Amino acid sequence: MLLFANLDLSHSAQLTSGAPGTQPTAVTITDAGQLFAGLGTARSTGLGTPILIKDAPARLYGWQFFNTAAGAAYVKLYDQKKAPTLGSDVPQNVIAIPGTGKSEFSCNIGIEFGSGLAWAGSTSSADSSTVTGAAGQIIGELYYR
Repeated sequence: MLLFANLDLSHSAQLTSGAPGTQPTAVTITDAGQLFAGLGTARSTGLGTPILIKDAPARLYGWQFFNTAAGAAYVKLYDQKKAPTLGSDVPQNVIAIPGTGKSEFSCNIGIEFGSGLAWAGSTSSADSSTVTGAAGQIIGELYYR
């Protein structure tokens, strides 16, 4: 069972990224340790810049994402060992989030990522799109091992 909650977990690292002159995107990658039986949590307060979460095989057990904008947004998940390049790399999964809505998922079996796990946010579902989500538009977490 996965619990979706904002918890103060130890062993976390705060990462920020963003292009010069833009608002940085904050992502916290947390080793949840025994609390989630070894599951890690990748948390974003505004997914825009593509991020590498794990550079080794991974299994995704759940997510929760919120879209703060009126239009649809998409979280693209990649099976690779590097941060994805929007428009060039092809996502393994695309999660649609309705305008001012949310998307949640949990699974005991998990979704396998054989090489690694990376993500990017976009306002377009097309694999060829290079459009990222606006700063603060996509907020949420992934639960993985």
